[in-house]
Amino acid sequence: MVLEIPSHDSSVACIRENLQDVPKLPGCYLIWRNEELIYVGVSGKVWTQNNPNTSHLNQRLSDHFRGTKSDVFPIKVFERIVLNQITRDEIQAVTNGTIEIRHLARDYIRTNLTFTFATTTDYKLAEKTETLIRKGSLGQKPLLNPLD
Repeated sequence: MVLEIPSHDSSVACIRENLQDVPKLPGCYLIWRNEELIYVGVSGKVWTQNNPNTSHLNQRLSDHFRGTKSDVFPIKVFERIVLNQITRDEIQAVTNGTIEIRHLARDYIRTNLTFTFATTTDYKLAEKTETLIRKGSLGQKPLLNPLD
């Protein structure tokens, strides 16, 4: 048994306003660029019903969309997607310290990527779903975090 996560057809933009519909529960999520699967993630490893305010989907996705310094997703987006698209002026701005690469990645994420998700209170189920999808169970592996 695995979680059923809606396809890209049901995805919504990676912006703060769309987090209102994301529950504070564990789960698995997919991040899309049109029909291309970009990333698969999971949340909820330390979530419990007695301590529901940590390690949930809403928090995890919020970190991705905000481009927080501690989150690896925006860095992967920058390295694998944005770096090939930035201008000389943007490179100079990064070099001068007037903009950070995480901001360039954050802007790309908010403008070009969408997400879908499924929730559960069973972290192991979410983790199993993530692993299978990363191995290609949807007919493609994610660009940023595939598994063999």
